[in-house]
Amino acid sequence: DWIEKHVNYLRCQEIRLNYNVPSSWLKNVSRNLISQANVWVAANDMFVLTNYSGIDAVGNTTSAALGGTGGEGYDTWSIPNPRTVSFGIALTF
Repeated sequence: DWIEKHVNYLRCQEIRLNYNVPSSWLKNVSRNLISQANVWVAANDMFVLTNYSGIDAVGNTTSAALGGTGGEGYDTWSIPNPRTVSFGIALTF
């Protein structure tokens, strides 16, 4: 009776917005020092849509992927992954 059936699961793992800086702008600003540049912002673990009644499966610390004992499927001692937002600049010289 404790096994759940017909579980639906949808995770938004990452949303990324990337902007490539136009090369004409780079020529004017960097005097040909930088050949390519892009600016990005990313958000991770934004939401999970599921009918599962247990704890988030990705945050399950008993899974082998997270250094646990092998992923027995227990929903104990688990904490969810934090939502994160990061940003950066990538330059090619």
